[in-house]
Amino acid sequence: MDDTVRTCIKTCFPRARLVSRAYKRLYFPESAQQQTRLDVERLASLVSAHDVVFLLLDTRESRWLPTVMAAANNKASKA
Repeated sequence: MDDTVRTCIKTCFPRARLVSRAYKRLYFPESAQQQTRLDVERLASLVSAHDVVFLLLDTRESRWLPTVMAAANNKASKA
């Protein structure tokens, strides 16, 4: 995450918890399945533990899973 973005978010929302992760696309090699499983579990844990999910992602393809997880947990989601 860019330092400018981090500073702006923390200025507006001092109590915000910023998490930066890189999630792979679904056509990953079989050898990466365990890491992908751990990434998805961490994402699910973050979504369920917070009231609002704010996604700073560049494509619809990267936003769909966090958006579905937020909706399934009745969380506010903004992409």
